[in-house]
Amino acid sequence: MFTLTAHDVREDIAGCGELALTPQQWFFGQGTGDTLAQLVRKCKDMDSKRGAVDFQYMLSLMRLSFHCARCCSSSDVNLTALWQEYLSKEQSPPTVRSLQKWYSKGSKLARLAAGGSIYLLLWLAYTNLHAPFVQADGNLASDSANILRSPDSETPLGLLVRRTIIPTTQFLADHIHFKMGDIFPTELLNFLGIASDSLCSDLNASDCLFSALPSNTFKALPRDMEAWAVFTNADSSIHPLSPLTPLSQLIPLDRITSSSLASAPCPNLPTSVSHSPRSTAASQIAVIKCGFDLENPRNKHFEAPRQKAKKSRWTDLQRDLAAQAEEPSSLLDLESQLQDRFIDGVRSNSQGYIHIACSLLTRLNRDVLTIRSSNDGLVASICRSLPADLRSELAGRLAASFEPGALKDIDTSKVDSDPVFQALHFSWYNHHCTSGQDAPTDVPPMTIRRTGGLKTNYHQFIPYPSKDM
Repeated sequence: MFTLTAHDVREDIAGCGELALTPQQWFFGQGTGDTLAQLVRKCKDMDSKRGAVDFQYMLSLMRLSFHCARCCSSSDVNLTALWQEYLSKEQSPPTVRSLQKWYSKGSKLARLAAGGSIYLLLWLAYTNLHAPFVQADGNLASDSANILRSPDSETPLGLLVRRTIIPTTQFLADHIHFKMGDIFPTELLNFLGIASDSLCSDLNASDCLFSALPSNTFKALPRDMEAWAVFTNADSSIHPLSPLTPLSQLIPLDRITSSSLASAPCPNLPTSVSHSPRSTAASQIAVIKCGFDLENPRNKHFEAPRQKAKKSRWTDLQRDLAAQAEEPSSLLDLESQLQDRFIDGVRSNSQGYIHIACSLLTRLNRDVLTIRSSNDGLVASICRSLPADLRSELAGRLAASFEPGALKDIDTSKVDSDPVFQALHFSWYNHHCTSGQDAPTDVPPMTIRRTGGLKTNYHQFIPYPSKDM
């Protein structure tokens, strides 16, 4: 869960949140047309509404857990007795096991919300991860809640919480003003001394609420208020602008700077760049055009041979040609070479390559070089370094994905020989479900099983180390 990247979809999650309290409105999307644009719009609309309904389901599970706890005078919630007293005489009542399952799920979600607020549940709902979370055994919910409440800045997980999860949930809180009374019954809030119009981003009110749910196994750690300072500094109530607010009370545009804007977890890329080798230094991006035509039919065939032996010989030949590639001395020289190699949008000489060295971008103080086709389509984008935000997060994300101590720091200046690094590739392994050995071609792959009592892996996500081809 902590390796999720919500930066790219945080606005979509916020849109899902706006629908969460009224999922019945326009539930079946906008329009009934069948053009591609209309279908895409409908799918996007329905995806947000699916997340809103899932979020409502999660809230219902939590409300059920709170209600069951309130019906019991002691901290020990006897669900069997509750079912016998309140549900057994209902028409088509659920089973005791179903009630126990729902209570368990609601309790796990409440623990997670105790760690990261209601907005983390909205995140789970939109990304469709609530089901595996509530079905997980063990102390996943409790451990996750405490990691969220008190993230250790010395560990990869703690850094991910501080740098990714907290800023993302704060972004959602800034865009969606959930009130406690919108989610939980007023009677419960009054009993706990929580005002119904308190915002769910009020961590004091949130902690007061979720600590009231009894648990024999979960003990919440004190919240690290320094890590969650972005929430504690936020307003605890909503003060919307009046439609008649005098213009004199608004902030002048010339006083608004980038530093005064709300911080986002991930910076935005430039919306536009100059299609010229001499792009501005501020953007650090150079864009050049080549004569390649993406739409030309001659550019849409598979050039390498299909047979394995011929393909290996062809690959060796191309490697030899690539080793003799010309290296442009400037961006203008590169653009000239790219233009000369194409006639009518098709490569005129298949025997030559161009070597674009990273030193070319370094000399010109450019971070990114983008090459576009004759019809302005993207052909290649060369970046000499990772973006700053991704670079700062990458080590923590990788460390959180492996066993403790799997990644080692190496000072290459103190190593006698050239260091050897192992590259990992992550691939969906599905060869045997699409082209199994001697498998019939007229039978759906998912209906085929391996013989001899061997387990059939229809799909599996596995990392594997790189090796010589």
